[in-house]
Amino acid sequence: KGGKKTFQIYTGTTLVERTYNNSINYFQFSLLPQFNLPFSDKDNQNKAYLNAGGYISFLTGAKEYITEDQEAEQEKDIKESLKASDAGLIFGIGIIAGHFILDVRYDLGLTDIANEALAKDFLKIKNRSINISVGYKGGF
Repeated sequence: KGGKKTFQIYTGTTLVERTYNNSINYFQFSLLPQFNLPFSDKDNQNKAYLNAGGYISFLTGAKEYITEDQEAEQEKDIKESLKASDAGLIFGIGIIAGHFILDVRYDLGLTDIANEALAKDFLKIKNRSINISVGYKGGF
């Protein structure tokens, strides 16, 4: 997870463009019940499905990459600036057609993951993501 934001700021009297690109890594556990919608009563192999549930994730690492006026990039470890865990909801839809699977999910973070005392007064950070998976279902 993570994000990218570009700002134009003054350093002294010079206007510069600064880009912050964050990469946040989690180990995530999900409980995602699935409601199957078969295409027909006789065909159990091909179906659509809906799923919804919750997740909890644990922070494993976080880096921020800062670029100023497209010059050299600085790398900064920001793991201490974030809370050690996140929790939220997941909503998804999918299609199973023969051996192929297409799955689309939306993660909605419910936890403010900002951990710095100074930032808590004016900054709230919540994770949001869209995940698209394409797969092959084999049989033995």
